[in-house]
Amino acid sequence: MKTTSSPRSSCVLRVLLSLIVLVLWLNNTAVIAQDKFLWTGTPNQPTSWTNPENWQNHLAPKPGSAVVIEQQQPDQQLFITDVPAGLSLSQLQIKLKSGGNFTVVLQPEKPGSNFVLGEDSRQNNALDIPAGATLVLKGAQNARLTIKSGFQATVAGTLRFEADNEGNFQQLAANHAAAIVFKAGSICEAGSLNAFNPKSLCQIGSKCCGF
Repeated sequence: MKTTSSPRSSCVLRVLLSLIVLVLWLNNTAVIAQDKFLWTGTPNQPTSWTNPENWQNHLAPKPGSAVVIEQQQPDQQLFITDVPAGLSLSQLQIKLKSGGNFTVVLQPEKPGSNFVLGEDSRQNNALDIPAGATLVLKGAQNARLTIKSGFQATVAGTLRFEADNEGNFQQLAANHAAAIVFKAGSICEAGSLNAFNPKSLCQIGSKCCGF
């Protein structure tokens, strides 16, 4: 006996298949289009930058992404290891949420790391450290933090460089005048620091790496 499907069941099947294709396409598009990455890793213990489980949607940042590291609890210290040596981001934003102080320590994966901020014209403020927050580049032997031309960094809290050993140095580079603005009450700390365009680094800051 020959069996045939009814026009109604065929129509329902086509609709279901279309919905499945649409959901898969939307999910893939969302992943591709994501350009802002939120840190969700465990607080108060060392954890890896490159581990996708430490980021929202289980995706580690791509080059040129905007990254938000948000406070998860009061008076928190976050230690992030394995930061890629050639890290290049459109924006790095430290965000206070739970009150108290918030310290973010970035440990590069190897010496000589060059961190470049400012890759997307939609993100003019390449680095944002609010009052009450501290960003530490730790163990960064011969490391360099660069703000690209046309972008600005705003430091209202503390920016600290901690070398591995005495005699090592770090570099803070601004590719145009007034690229890095240290606001009143901000602090920049370093043991051995070379600065490019040092006069452009200190706008209003109370302590500015000795400049």
